[in-house]
Amino acid sequence: MPAGTYISWANQGDRLLSQQDVRFLTNNINAAVTDANQTTEVFGPTLVYARDAMKWQIEHASPNHDLNEWIDEQAASVIKWPVPILSSTRVEWIPQVQSDLFVLQTPSHLSSSHLASLQKLTNSGQPVAIFGRFEGVDESLLHLAGMRAGAASASSPLKVCAATSQAPEVIKNVTTNLNVYCRPEAASASADARIVYTVQDSPRLTIDTSGGKRIAVWSPPDFRSMGSLPLSQIWGNTGAPYALAAGVLNDLLNGTPSCTQMKLTCARR
Repeated sequence: MPAGTYISWANQGDRLLSQQDVRFLTNNINAAVTDANQTTEVFGPTLVYARDAMKWQIEHASPNHDLNEWIDEQAASVIKWPVPILSSTRVEWIPQVQSDLFVLQTPSHLSSSHLASLQKLTNSGQPVAIFGRFEGVDESLLHLAGMRAGAASASSPLKVCAATSQAPEVIKNVTTNLNVYCRPEAASASADARIVYTVQDSPRLTIDTSGGKRIAVWSPPDFRSMGSLPLSQIWGNTGAPYALAAGVLNDLLNGTPSCTQMKLTCARR
């Protein structure tokens, strides 16, 4: 349960919030906390933060090197299509947590025990999705998803890239040809992985359900350093890549039994 509240952009320069604004926020925050304290089960996807991966990134990566690890922004864009992401946890807590779908943040440089738990989770048929540039994902997890990363590209300059949707059944009426901002990233998919869309002929979103697995991997468009460009341009063709990712996540959720049906506790840590 929340131990406090953080509000972004609460002030406009020297203009503080009015008493009416403060009362509105106070009443709604208190009501939300009261409601949260009565929650016994949480359904839908769970964001999984990989602290080991982020610690390595902070200590070893150069300032202009990133792995598209910004899962907060990525998830905030995906849920607009919509995907009901209502909870979060950390890799080290996964063995004690149940979820309809785990969404992992660029899992790499993990401890052997954390990596083993993720591999066991995926092989068990638990729905799993991985967000982040492919070179930022542990090779063994990529292999489970039927993917292989190409040459390193995390420091390459951003540019407009041509993308192609290859799975029209995922989202109705989605455009086939679109443009996204990206860094060059060569990757390849096995015959078991269904390619949802490509960027410059390289898979960027795939889903693999072979052998009882239910795993998706997504290298989202880059938008961290795009300056003042309109979000519609950064998203790419009115957000088609995010809509396709939302469609894949909902495919993974489809048919997942609820916590009550499984007689498990769904409370998040």
